[in-house]
Amino acid sequence: MDDGRITDGQGRVVDAKNCIVVMTSNLGAEYLSRNTAPDGKIDPTTKELVMNALRNYFLPEFLNRISSIVIFNRLTRREIRKIVDLRLSEIQKRLESNDKKITINASEEVKDYLGAAGYSPAYGARPLQRLIEKEILNRLAVLILRGAIKDGETANVVLEDGRVVVLPNHTDSEMEEDEDMLDDDDAMLELEDGTNGNMDLYE
Repeated sequence: MDDGRITDGQGRVVDAKNCIVVMTSNLGAEYLSRNTAPDGKIDPTTKELVMNALRNYFLPEFLNRISSIVIFNRLTRREIRKIVDLRLSEIQKRLESNDKKITINASEEVKDYLGAAGYSPAYGARPLQRLIEKEILNRLAVLILRGAIKDGETANVVLEDGRVVVLPNHTDSEMEEDEDMLDDDDAMLELEDGTNGNMDLYE
């Protein structure tokens, strides 16, 4: 790193004299997935196992050039819940930026479910975004296409029998007849087959 250089996408050398370079790794994640204290803190034995995994993978010359190695504590339940709120808030802003005047109102039970199902000790909160897309965005997209939720309305999201449900605001009798209209189950299957379960409601 002393004699190396950083370049941008066009091959131009970047001056990194005043930069802090942050590198992340999943090495030792299998040890971090074990039970930890309720506050998410990692015990010294686990920290040493993670450090040994780093030493066994990287050359000493590389590790000696790193100023500091930080092992992050696991996320607590409260922190996961904050991430759920943040993700839902981001979705709301993206809807608004794409002229979708629809308010997402998720119940506390839904948020708790997303936090529990969307967090993995091995992968952290990364699966949460995919879970929200599958459980909320895809279902919301179907209801918008069917006219069951319209601009200016609120999309209420609840938990029923352990499943996330986006409630329609209009029944079939209130909507215009459409011979090609799919029911919810068929539409969800089509979405998942065509997009691997990830439909972008807002591009």
